[in-house]
Amino acid sequence: MDVSTPSPIPTELTRPFWDAAAEGRLVVQQCGGTFQWYPRGHCTADLAGDARPVWVEVSGRGSVYSFSIVHRSPFADLETPYVVALVELEEGVRMTARIVGVPVDEVRIGDPVAVTFERRPDGFHLPVFRVAPPGG
Repeated sequence: MDVSTPSPIPTELTRPFWDAAAEGRLVVQQCGGTFQWYPRGHCTADLAGDARPVWVEVSGRGSVYSFSIVHRSPFADLETPYVVALVELEEGVRMTARIVGVPVDEVRIGDPVAVTFERRPDGFHLPVFRVAPPGG
C-alpha cells in the first residue's frame, strides 16, 4: 500500500505557525522572556498565571542536537534515506525536522543549521533545516 505523508491539520492554536511558514518565517511561542515549543494554549513558565503565549518570529538558526537516519520510510512520497533531527534553535527550544541538502552520512551532532521551507503538494510549507556556516 502506498501511503503519502499526512497533511498538517491547522487548528486555532497552530494556524499562526502555518501562516508564517507559508510566508517563509519560523515562529514559536513566547511568554514573557521564555520561548516554548510545541504550541500550547498556556505558558509553561507560568502555569498558575493568566499569561497567554504570543507567536514571535525567531532566527531560524540553531544546531543539530540529535538525529536519526531513516532507511525505511512509512511514506511512499518520502525518499530514503533521510535525516530526522532534533534541532536546538538559538532561542533555546528544540524542534524536530528533517535535515536536507547534505548527504545523510555527513550530518553530525553540533552542526550549525538554518531553516528553509519545503512546499508540499498540498500547499503547506514545512520547516526543514540545511547545514549552514555559523551565523549563516
